[in-house]
Amino acid sequence: MFHQSKRILVLLFCASTSILGYSYDRIKYDYNKLEDCALKVVSQKMKAASLYEKYTGPDEITILDQNVQADIVIPQNADSSEILSANELAYWLGKITDKKFNIVRDAFASHSKPLICIGKTVFLTDALKEMINKLKSDDSYTIISEKNRLIIAGKAGYGNYFGVVDFLERFMDIRFFMPAEFGVDLLKKEKIVFPKFLFVFTPSFKVRGFGLYAPDLSPEKIEMGKEWLIRNKFNSAIGRGRKLSVLGGGLLGGFTKTHSFDVLSSPDKFSKSYPDWFPYIKSMDRRDTSGAYVQRCVSNPEFINHIASQAMNYFKTHPRDSIFCIGPNDNWHWCECEKCCVWDNQRGQADWEDVPSEPIISDRVWRYVNEVAKIVKDKFPDKIIYSPAYHNYTRAPSFPLQDNVLVQLCHHRPACYSYSIASCDCEKNKHFKKIFEEWRKKNVKIYIYYYTFKTMFRQLPWPVAEITAKNMNYFNKPEVLGVYGQSSISNFGYNGLNYWVFAKTSWDAALEPNAIIKDYFTRYYGPMAEEMMLYYYFLEEALRESKTHIISQTIMNESDNWLSYELLKKARIFLNKAQNKSAKQDEKYLQRLNLAIQAHEYAEQYLKLDMLSRAYNKTHEIQKAEEAYSASQNLLKEAEKNMGNWGLMYSGSEGISGFVKDKIQNNLGNLIKQAKFEKATLKDLTGEMWTFMLDPKNIGEGAGYNQVNFDDSSWKKIAIGKTWESEGYDYDGIAWYRISFKTSKDCEGKSIILSMPGVDGEAWVWINGKFLIHNVGWDKPIYAEIDKYLDYNLPNILTVKVYDKMGAGGIYKPVRLVETPRKSKSVDNKN
Repeated sequence: MFHQSKRILVLLFCASTSILGYSYDRIKYDYNKLEDCALKVVSQKMKAASLYEKYTGPDEITILDQNVQADIVIPQNADSSEILSANELAYWLGKITDKKFNIVRDAFASHSKPLICIGKTVFLTDALKEMINKLKSDDSYTIISEKNRLIIAGKAGYGNYFGVVDFLERFMDIRFFMPAEFGVDLLKKEKIVFPKFLFVFTPSFKVRGFGLYAPDLSPEKIEMGKEWLIRNKFNSAIGRGRKLSVLGGGLLGGFTKTHSFDVLSSPDKFSKSYPDWFPYIKSMDRRDTSGAYVQRCVSNPEFINHIASQAMNYFKTHPRDSIFCIGPNDNWHWCECEKCCVWDNQRGQADWEDVPSEPIISDRVWRYVNEVAKIVKDKFPDKIIYSPAYHNYTRAPSFPLQDNVLVQLCHHRPACYSYSIASCDCEKNKHFKKIFEEWRKKNVKIYIYYYTFKTMFRQLPWPVAEITAKNMNYFNKPEVLGVYGQSSISNFGYNGLNYWVFAKTSWDAALEPNAIIKDYFTRYYGPMAEEMMLYYYFLEEALRESKTHIISQTIMNESDNWLSYELLKKARIFLNKAQNKSAKQDEKYLQRLNLAIQAHEYAEQYLKLDMLSRAYNKTHEIQKAEEAYSASQNLLKEAEKNMGNWGLMYSGSEGISGFVKDKIQNNLGNLIKQAKFEKATLKDLTGEMWTFMLDPKNIGEGAGYNQVNFDDSSWKKIAIGKTWESEGYDYDGIAWYRISFKTSKDCEGKSIILSMPGVDGEAWVWINGKFLIHNVGWDKPIYAEIDKYLDYNLPNILTVKVYDKMGAGGIYKPVRLVETPRKSKSVDNKN
């Protein structure tokens, strides 16, 4: 991977406005047209039908009025799910009626008063029992009103609880929009009556999962998040909470580390004893047992048996769990041995443009999964082995798979999130649709991995809720066991609607998208619904107008084509109108609006930072970099104030600090430092020719390449400040650079720093045979104090060993000796 030295090492959004005298015209909108389109869309959405059907007819049962109040009934020998379900129902009925509802055992229930019966009470007739037993899944349920009884009963524990919370939503008008207390919306009721009806429901997907990544939230808020998940009928064991444990622990419980090679075959533990498990790298002509994050030799029978043993040992010690993941690591660096490569078919290259050199290796990976599944099935026939279908093994293999294999099909690449899969308006989704249909023919269980949130989203607007609803409807096929949303529970400011739509459609994929969205805005924002819908659809229309294709892993790139500071300033008008109404509204609406405002203000600041960064990119004036650095400090300071309040995620690699602080700000700081170093340069080694040697077998240190007296006269000459590929070396692996230079006697006594801001790959540096530093990361600069190693009478030898795994490699930025103020301690290498 390589970035030019004159470019800030961040992916930046475009801006169609001007700041500090610089204008950016990458995209221009007709804002009047956008507003007109948004108004038409909102008018259409407001005409949508109600989200849920209302049953009508003569009153059959009165739950509550001035004279009557029902009791909640559970079986005499009620199980934990029935008790939990009854308590949940009593709590929320109390909230909407300001009454206390009693819970009684069926043996003591009064037959003369109305009853709400939960689970397998004595009031279930044989016919009802038979009907419930025939329901398709454990979380299917039925609601029956007859005579003076309302019966909510599920096939199993999940069905009882999900029947209750779905009853609260469908029939009692409660909405669990987000985990916070102000995220629940309910309508007070003085009277509750029902006609005679029968309602039977089986969820669209048997397994429904949702991410819990929320490093800012306290343990108490994390638990609130888990309760929000289960109240929205998510049942995957991932992130299981107290209530999910009561109901049985969650479906797909087990070892669920998706990219699991390093956990199941740790390099520290196995690389020395079993080097053949690790990938053979042609350019190195050896196995990579360095401990780096690499793949494994999945054709190796010993490795296959080891993974199978790990799975079987897990099931022995966790008999209640059902699943074990054996997925490859989340990178490239595949084994290049003949036994692995023979499985790689010739169907073409990978399915996206940015890594065209990667072959399709589906047969290789899925043969390994198949072999492990076959071994495990012999001892544990009811357990499941799974792996993601991801990166260049997304496609289905050319052979059948074992029936105990689960495929976690990632809507990743090829994929687009701004067009629906079924519409075929997008070449990437056409390609994904073809892959999905290939998997359906394999007669295996499919578990969809869907990106409702991703690090490249940068906590910025992502108006794709309707597309999510349409895609969930498309995935609603018999072969699809379930869906999982990669997501967080701490960034509802911009992403709340996306999360809500995913929750609704993963439970009931047949719900009308317009009805979901209308219900969300009218209930979540109340009197401010129209203004907030206009705000959302103004941004969605801009995305549509730009014809941008959003890919889950490169949202930043695609956002360059549609999002701008000026667009957000125009959208702010609708937020202001909502804010003007807010003074007269219920506190809960104000709190919800504030989350949207915080997210919007953050986005505006981020795009200001972007414009300042672009100003530097255009002028290369260090003042512009300093202004951008100051803007990044202000942005972080403001964002940090809102940590843990549900609006934005600040901490962690997926949060604001992970890219603004760890990426943008650090890169700006390094850029400023480099500019200052240029002025204080004692010696610039960039313009001189270095000696260069490829080392595919990693023999250099043993041969003394790093020693001061080594004879490198036979080595090739090479320029630096550019990659070795640009110098004609099409090569991945280890290579060495050496240069001899003199330092003036006048430099003695000065504090001298070696500045190497850009080495693509892993680097080891020696000065005069003395080891100086080890650096990992193509974008991590090297700054190290070297004056104590320098010789001021004889030539000095600087030696750099570089290991580049893939893509471009080498010393691609200037190398300088720089004078700095004397410090008591050596300068840290701040990476």
